[in-house]
Amino acid sequence: MTAHYFLTTEISIECICMIFQDSVAHTCCRDYTSGQLQAWLNRATEERWQKLKNSDLHFIAARCCETGEYAGFTSVNAGGYLHSMFVRPCYQRKGVASMLLRAAETYAIAQGADELHTEASHTARPFFENNGFGIIRRQTVDVDGVKMDNWLMDKKL
Repeated sequence: MTAHYFLTTEISIECICMIFQDSVAHTCCRDYTSGQLQAWLNRATEERWQKLKNSDLHFIAARCCETGEYAGFTSVNAGGYLHSMFVRPCYQRKGVASMLLRAAETYAIAQGADELHTEASHTARPFFENNGFGIIRRQTVDVDGVKMDNWLMDKKL
């Protein structure tokens, strides 16, 4: 049986944290060291997510129709910056990220953006490439003193 999902802008900080932690800890472990993962996870506190939620970012979540569980979320601003895209491992490869990306694109277009740009992890890079994003450059970021590589990517809308 294929699950169905619906989009909502209603998502709590607790749900955002849970999805983020579950996704990073169980999915990104293929591409980052345990030290890098720990720095990434430690940085994403409830206070930080609350600050992001109160910023110019528009959060969109996907919920499973059958269970009501939150499957994933994304955040994007009016300028087309896709800040985050995380899907719980048990919902990956089921169309959730694609649905969230389409919703982010629709939002950005409605706000007047002509492209989306993001800083994709090694783990997320193939997803974004498969959805029309091109690589601008590889970059190294500092996450609380720990160096991590990611990919600056964009897509024309």
